[in-house]
Amino acid sequence: MQIERLLKAGVHGYILKNTGVEELENAIVNVHSGETYFSNQVTQTIMTGLSSASKQTQEVRLTPREEEVPKLLAKELTTNEIADQMCISHHTVESHRKNLIAKLDVRGTVGLVKYAVEKGLI
Repeated sequence: MQIERLLKAGVHGYILKNTGVEELENAIVNVHSGETYFSNQVTQTIMTGLSSASKQTQEVRLTPREEEVPKLLAKELTTNEIADQMCISHHTVESHRKNLIAKLDVRGTVGLVKYAVEKGLI
C-alpha cells in the first residue's frame, strides 16, 4: 500500500488530488504547525489496513503438527525426509505445506521458513 510506505517514510500529511481548496488550506496549516493531516478517505484506508492486519495475525494459530513442517523445512530436509521423520506420507507433507502457505498467506517454502523464524519456532 502506497500510504503505508509514506507513513513509514515519515510523512506528516496526505490528501487526495481531488481535495477542495478549503481542505488543502487546512492540511497546509496543520502540517506547517507541526501537526499531522490526513484526509478522511486516507484515514479510513489506513484504519482498514490496520484492522485487517490485526485480524490476520490474531486468527492464525498453528497446531503442533503444523509448526513441525516449517521447522523441518528450515533444516533443509526434503519432503521424503520430513515424511519419514513425521511418520506420514510425502503426499501428506505436501498437503501440509500447501495448506500452511494458504493459511499463513506466504509465497512459498521460503515464506514458511521466514514465518518460523519470525515466530521463534526455530
